[in-house]
Amino acid sequence: MTRAWDKMQSYKLEQVKAFVRPVGRSPDMRSNIREASEAVLRKVQVLREQMDNMWSEITEQTLALNQLCKVNGFSGTTNKNAFELYEMGQTFAVQSFTDINKGELFHIENIAELFLSSNQEHMSFVIRNTPFFGGKFSHCIEVFPEQSVFEHKTKDQYSKFWINRIQWSVGTYVESLRFTQANGTQSPKFGAKPFTHNCDLTSPIKKVEVTYRERGIVSLVFYTATEELRIQGDGEGKHSDKVEIVEGVEKLVQFRVRLAQNLVQGISFGVLTNQALKQLKGSQ
Repeated sequence: MTRAWDKMQSYKLEQVKAFVRPVGRSPDMRSNIREASEAVLRKVQVLREQMDNMWSEITEQTLALNQLCKVNGFSGTTNKNAFELYEMGQTFAVQSFTDINKGELFHIENIAELFLSSNQEHMSFVIRNTPFFGGKFSHCIEVFPEQSVFEHKTKDQYSKFWINRIQWSVGTYVESLRFTQANGTQSPKFGAKPFTHNCDLTSPIKKVEVTYRERGIVSLVFYTATEELRIQGDGEGKHSDKVEIVEGVEKLVQFRVRLAQNLVQGISFGVLTNQALKQLKGSQ
């Protein structure tokens, strides 16, 4: 019974992770979420102690009542046997009810801990790399910026780490790309084909949609708070995926590009995030 209930609570937690934004959109909201989570955790601890004492008392009182019934006697052997079965069932019912309520408490506690850990302001920041969209494992990979750029930096130092300009060329697939950050740092030219298009962005990218095949990227769609930039080839996509960035906490800061014969074949995105969110994304 307890094991089955634990599985149910685990499923509930996964539902919450899938349905609810775990991180506050602003510092004030994250502070409010932390305070509310801490209040829940305090109440859960008090209630757990009260429940332990209460169920111990109920168990003792039930056993005492049953003993009095036995001393008082039965109207026949059959009734005595029936009462023993009733007593066993009563013990099981009390224990099951206790397990169910404890399970609910653990569920409430797990949810509060999820929100508390996801809204800390001073957590270590890490790069969450998405899978590659398009290309083969054997293809050459180029990275911008290099991983060393992100070492030993605080959150404030990432304020200009967002893409405000993209250049590209397309044919059947996306052939060449270049990204420029808000601080002026420019990526290498990924792919040898001359650029035919460019676009400036006024705010950080918050979502990317990718359509691709193994042989190349058919389309890239970048979304900001107010803009939609579509880079579209003439080919037909086989797979589609999207990368979503948690506003106010995460930021798209890195690109890993697969190249073959001086043409773009695939792409992966590096998202600056905190450790709790990286673990959360990895578990989904």
